[in-house]
Amino acid sequence: MIMRRIILKVLCDEVFGRDNFISTIIWQKKYAPKSDSKYFSNSHDFILVFAKDLNQFQLGRLSKSEKQTGRYTNRDNDPRGPWKASDVLRNEARDYAVFPVILPSGREVWPPSGTSWRYTKEKFAELIVDNRIWFGVNGDARPAYKRFLSEVTDGDDKGGITEAVNWQGGGGFRYYKLAPSLLKQDKWGNWVINPDYHAEMLAAALCKLEGFTYAPSETLYWQQGYSTERDFIYVTTQNLSHDQLAHLADEVGTDRTLLVLCMAFRGKPNFQNLTIKKIPKHVLTRCEWDHDDYSLKVENLPQSPPKLGQIELEL
Repeated sequence: MIMRRIILKVLCDEVFGRDNFISTIIWQKKYAPKSDSKYFSNSHDFILVFAKDLNQFQLGRLSKSEKQTGRYTNRDNDPRGPWKASDVLRNEARDYAVFPVILPSGREVWPPSGTSWRYTKEKFAELIVDNRIWFGVNGDARPAYKRFLSEVTDGDDKGGITEAVNWQGGGGFRYYKLAPSLLKQDKWGNWVINPDYHAEMLAAALCKLEGFTYAPSETLYWQQGYSTERDFIYVTTQNLSHDQLAHLADEVGTDRTLLVLCMAFRGKPNFQNLTIKKIPKHVLTRCEWDHDDYSLKVENLPQSPPKLGQIELEL
């Protein structure tokens, strides 16, 4: 289950962009163990929450049910309306929050061993003056915090997007599958580029691993992706000579930089605007390729969603 969740997270990062991830919600789908479970009974699922654009995301809250609002009463006729008592203890002992509280009855109470109040001594005194602390009908009960219904976030989301999109029924699914491993071992045990990858797939995969946005130029063959306005990437399966690299450096110019990933290169090129790496060894240090469990190291995925359009996954 954990591996499936990781793979789904990687796919969603590709579709929505990693920066649009909000949180993982654990949904308890069963409240009793299955009697026919061989090992462990699965009682919950994981829900990955993504926004289409996190900057415009707004959380829709459901309105409270009558059962929920019925838990709020007004036992002391507080003008602020119905309230519900909540705990004023935390399950850890903090020295600054361990002190006695004098009840209206005159009795002194301390937090139980291993716990402490949620508030400082000064804050607790303010809450008592503001009639935010409930000591029971007779003023002799352990203090509790009064949480007013009017202050609890009361939303009007009806659930789903039926009205927003005028949904009339129907729907569908998109099915995705993971791409094959980029590298394969030949019969001599050497790592080579998987023949299933054509040039565009290879460039797109290495852009992903290097944190570049795949966006091939229509005019410059060596601009296959970018990380900034002046930093680009070029992927080729050729063995590049010193003269070829020198010509490439001249085309790139002094105002831009280029990461060159190739199968091999000759000599010891020293160009200030080029960074040259061999593909197989470099890729092997970044990913665990050719595993059936697809144990992909996700820390090398780009931190920001693509700005010039996203690559469609293979359907």
